[in-house]
Order: sequence, then C-alpha cells, then structure tokens
Amino acid sequence: MGVAVLSAEEVAERALGSLGLDDVGVDLFSPEALAAAVRRAASFSCPATPSTLIRTVGDALRGLPGYDDGVRSQLDLVVDALVGAGDLLELPAGDPDGPKRQIYLGYPAFVRRHSGACIVIGVRPDGAPLATGELAQRIDFDGHLRVVRPGPDLDQLMMVNDIAERSVSQWLQTPRSRSAVQLLAEYAARLDAAGPSGDIDGARILDPAAPVHYYRGRWRAPKSGDSGMFVARRPQAYGADLWCVARLDDGQFIRLVDLPLFGSLLSAADEAWELQAAIDADRGHGQLVKVRATADIGSRAIDFFSPLPSWAQRRLDLFGTPLLSGRGALFTYSLSADEVSEELDFLADRLWMSTETEPERTGP
Repeated sequence: MGVAVLSAEEVAERALGSLGLDDVGVDLFSPEALAAAVRRAASFSCPATPSTLIRTVGDALRGLPGYDDGVRSQLDLVVDALVGAGDLLELPAGDPDGPKRQIYLGYPAFVRRHSGACIVIGVRPDGAPLATGELAQRIDFDGHLRVVRPGPDLDQLMMVNDIAERSVSQWLQTPRSRSAVQLLAEYAARLDAAGPSGDIDGARILDPAAPVHYYRGRWRAPKSGDSGMFVARRPQAYGADLWCVARLDDGQFIRLVDLPLFGSLLSAADEAWELQAAIDADRGHGQLVKVRATADIGSRAIDFFSPLPSWAQRRLDLFGTPLLSGRGALFTYSLSADEVSEELDFLADRLWMSTETEPERTGP
C-alpha cells in the first residue's frame, strides 16, 4: 500500500472531518473546532491538567493553515468555557504528590432552553461520540456549545443515546448572593487566620489598578508599593499555576491561601474571578460589559473583557449564543433584545459589573 503525501490544507480538512465538523461551515481555528478538538483530546487523556490538554491540542494544530501565536490564548479560553458549561470538570486530583486539581470528563447530560432546544454536555472516553444517528444530525455547533434543535421525539432520542436530563437549577448552581464588601470580608478573615507565607518565587498578581478592559495585561509580578489583598497565581511542581488569594505589604507576600476556599468541588478560577470582581467594585471601577447592536434587529451583542465564574457563564449559555469576540473583548454573547436587561441586572447584582451601551448607527 502506497503512502500519500498530504498538503497542510488537506490535513486541516481531514482534521475537521475527524471532529465531525466538515459540513458545519467553520474552519479549524474557529471556536467550534477548537472546542471539539479539546473535547476529543480530553476523551483520550483525562484526567489531565489544563496545560496538558492545551499543549496536546496546540501541538496537533501547529503548522496547519491558520495557526498563530494567539492559538494558545484561544485554547485557554476554550478550556475555561468547556469547564464552565460542564463538558469537562475541574476537580481535586487523587495523587497528593502530583497537581492539586485536574480536568475530568463531564457526564453526558442535557439542559432544556426555554425555546425547546437543548444544550448537550459531557464527553465520552476514548473518542466515542456523544450522540449518534438522528440526534447527532440535529446538533448545531455554536462556539463551545452543542445545541440540539427541538422536536417531538427529543426525549426518546436522548434516552436512546444515554444522555440524562439535568434541571436548569442543578446546572446553573448559582451561589448565594453577597455584596462585594461581604465577600471581601470573608476572604480577609481567611487570610487573618493563615500563617505567614514567606517569599513566593515566580508568583504573579492581578493588578487592581490596571484598566479592567484588558484582562491579560493586568497580570504582573509584585512590585514596591503593592499592599492589601490580591488575587494571585503561584507556580507548582506539576501542572498549571495555582490560584490563590494573598496579602502583600509593600510588594512582599505576608499571607497566602490557595483557592478554592469554600468547597473542594468548586473551581479555583471561579472563586478568583468573583473575588477580583469584588476587589474592582470596591475600588470604584467595577468590571465592564459593552452592549452593541447586531445585524439581527431582535438581538444584542454583549462584549466581556474579564473572565466570568462558570455559574455566570452558564446563564449566558442558557439564554444566549457565543459569538466571535468583539474588538478587544475576551468573549462575546448574543442575547435576545428582550432578555438583555435581565442579564445585565444579574451581572450588576452578582458581579457588580457596569455597562456601556454603544449608540446604534443611523444612516449609511
């Protein structure tokens, strides 16, 4: 049997086919394809650290048309989105000598939208498809989401494919409501009870004084003058840097507690992002969302510039549709114009976020 030499373009085309996306109308570096690639890599390699998943997918894509230095950052966001939705789970690792937390496969399940469509989540091991037959044909790919079109036989199709229903309340898992001041007081109390931390080599902090509209640019090493409570990340021997909350005095770490603090099954990143939202709000410059018109007169695009806890992302997954990011945004969702106000109120109440609305363009 001969050996065929394929061009990079042909390899990319076959890769889309192996991900089940050859007829979807997306390219290999679209959010849909990157999410499918991460799910597939996870099915073979989990439990694994997020960095292992990202490296596995990045290595497989390197050299193909469309690959650039921004793919790593895109994959970071995709993994966070898949964990937020429930396709993947971030849980404590069983090996005390290895990484503290790892990524596991989410159990196949579906959640109903008000429209009658369903979001399907979960990943089966060893590359097995989540759905087959008619159910697979009814799945639409929207960013990191897989949405099943409504139909009278939907429940039967889910049963045949062994995909269990989860209630909206089970899926959303919204934590109790607290003010920013109350949340900060809870973390301050945990830091007060912690022992001295000593120097933390290689640690980075989220700069609360940096502009809230450029998340990646907020990360930096501590410097003279940094005092107070900060969200931080510190290196560990295995796996990604650990999330933590730290107290600094003139640039020196004096106390530090690893996250999560309020339940080992919670995501450390979720706690960190909620805490940073509270820090920003307490300093008088809460995190920002921008609302703008779309080509569809019945919807609005909402641009986000900071990561959201998974419980806030799941609300957007339930009511909205992921879009290609707007200019400068980390990620963007489209929501019905009738539902935008309710979701903005939720973000203002639970994450103390402020809103800018872009004026609608009139005329050519």
